[in-house]
Amino acid sequence: MEVVKLSPKHTELLEKFNTECAGAGFTNNASMAALKLVEGHDLPSDPQYWALLVDDGIASISGCHSYDGDHRILRCLFRSATLPQYQGLIPGISKTHMNSVPFSLLLPQQIGWGLHRGYQEFYITTSHGDHDASGHMSRTHRALELLARQGIVDFVRQEEYYWTPQTLWRINISRYYEAVEAFKRTNEQIYSQIKYTN
Repeated sequence: MEVVKLSPKHTELLEKFNTECAGAGFTNNASMAALKLVEGHDLPSDPQYWALLVDDGIASISGCHSYDGDHRILRCLFRSATLPQYQGLIPGISKTHMNSVPFSLLLPQQIGWGLHRGYQEFYITTSHGDHDASGHMSRTHRALELLARQGIVDFVRQEEYYWTPQTLWRINISRYYEAVEAFKRTNEQIYSQIKYTN
């Protein structure tokens, strides 16, 4: 297993992933256009993506971009998706949501990338309405509510963002990394199999 930052050399793998997402009903990840990787997208900055590769294919992706044109705030876990056959890749149940590949393996890469570029705050948005183009947003929203009780994220506000009712959460970086490290200690076998490539 390998965590990589996606680049044009991964286009063929990403297109295959898009097709598999379309088949699974993940419309937010069903094409390069849906991922906002084509010219003319409406994001304030080009999205950056990381992926977990398994057996020479993409199992999971997650992206980030500047929030609302503010280059101090990075919106993380954008267009996160894990193909159904890999959703149990990190075994067990985690009260800190660490059995989610995007949350435990890909989010640290986004935060590190953002810190290196001067971002000061890191947000996650979840849909709190009926709109659910990912197929899993209501479950993710509930997970963030539980993480807020543990201080890993803080509720910021509800707003309409890109014509969709969204809840905005601020990541508490120190608490998040404490949770990552605690989870790693109890799951060394899975983490020892992962290679990181920039």
